[in-house]
Order: sequence, then structure tokens, then C-alpha cells
Amino acid sequence: MFWLVFALIVLPVGGVLLLLPYPAFREAYANGRRADGSQSSARRKRERKHFSEFAAFILLVPLIVVSVVGSSLIVVHEYIAPVPLLLDVMGAYRVDAEAWERAIEHEELGDVGATYEEWSARRGFRAGTARFWQEVLWDNWPTILLLVVFGGGVFYLAVSKLFIKASATYQQGVFNRSEEYRLLDNGHTENPEQLFAKLIDNQ
Repeated sequence: MFWLVFALIVLPVGGVLLLLPYPAFREAYANGRRADGSQSSARRKRERKHFSEFAAFILLVPLIVVSVVGSSLIVVHEYIAPVPLLLDVMGAYRVDAEAWERAIEHEELGDVGATYEEWSARRGFRAGTARFWQEVLWDNWPTILLLVVFGGGVFYLAVSKLFIKASATYQQGVFNRSEEYRLLDNGHTENPEQLFAKLIDNQ
């Protein structure tokens, strides 16, 4: 169970932490200072505003992962089959279907079918329902596993694309504002309409 949680929850959250735009964070901090080294409260407030918006999003990404994965595991564990039992069955996998069946019915794991029926009875499942799910899981496990892997891959890909896009947008905004501050500190003037347009784009 630990390794399943680690693979489905801890690793994605760790990936988010690894992919954070740390150079942009350093640049955002530096944006709070003018070229002469003095602090600018207006610039710091502006950078905090943009960072807060990005931080809210990056906190949402792990929350989505944990919520979806956790909810899925709870549903499976409560209404289909106990997750530890499923992991034990997969851990005893044999290429030869008959050898695998012997391993989970008579050898390593004892009588898994009987264990599952006892669990089903405690959950209030009817005997016919328990047998139905037992047969479905046994006969269709490759398809179920493929669907789980495919669905998980699509989910993580969608979330990662959202994260990468938000990260790139934040990083670009930080460096755009850095250039804007550099021009202001060096006394460069721009056409008021161009300056106003740039300010709007960086909001």
C-alpha cells in the first residue's frame, strides 16, 4: 500500500516541486529593488500579487492529484476489492495463468477467493455480487490495468500541461517586469501608449 501511495501521490507532488521556476523566484525577489539598491514597496507588492496567484495554482495541482487518486483508491477499496489484497494478488503474478491461480488460491496468499468473499460479506455484499466482481477482476484484469494506466497517464499529462503553462506564464511575466524596471531605473522613456500597453500585458 505504501508503494502505491508513493507512486501515485508522492512522486507527482515531488515532480511539481522539482519543476518550479526557481530562477523566476529569485528574479521576482530582485525586482523589489531599484537599480541603486533601494527597496520599492510598490514593486514588492506587485511581485507578491503575481506570486500569490501562481502559488495558489501550484498548490491546486497537488491537491487535484491527491484528491483524484485518493478518492479512486477509496472507491475501489470500499466497493470493489480491498486495495492491499489487490496488491498482493498482483505481487504474486505469474506469466502462466494456472501458476498464478495456484499462487493466489493455494500457495503464497492462501485462498484469496475465500478471503475476498469474507471481506464482501463484512461489507454487506450478496454472495452473487461478490462472485460477480471476483470473476470480473480475474477475467478482465489486463483490460482493467490498461485502462487504469491509460487514464492515469492522461490525467497526469493534463495536469502537467496546466502546471507547465502556468509556470511559463509566471516566469515570462517576472522577466518582462524585470526589463520594465530596468528601463525605468536607467531613465529610458517610452511612448506613453506603449508603456501603458506593457503594464497591462504584465498584470
